[in-house]
Amino acid sequence: MTLTTRMLLLGVTALTPGFAWAQALPTGGTYAAGSGTISTTGATTTIDQSSARGVINWQGFSIGAGGSVQFNNGSGATLNRVTGDQLSSLQGHLGATGTVFLINPNGW
Repeated sequence: MTLTTRMLLLGVTALTPGFAWAQALPTGGTYAAGSGTISTTGATTTIDQSSARGVINWQGFSIGAGGSVQFNNGSGATLNRVTGDQLSSLQGHLGATGTVFLINPNGW
């Protein structure tokens, strides 16, 4: 194996975890109270809440550097509970029209 090939493989290997993390978005979201829809297109997850208050259980809730999560919850509130065993990392964009709470007993 040539030095150039080794350097290329090392570069690809070093960049792969960062690229995968940059695409991280919340997973397994379902409404436990209130109502709305959760959709993901590309690197963006959109929550369109149709009730004034909502509770969403998530398997995991992280936003990678290239990701975006938008809560369209009017002037209401959304409580997000992480039920999986993953830490949360918020490196991308998190936006909301109302109030958003995130509870993860596993930490950040």
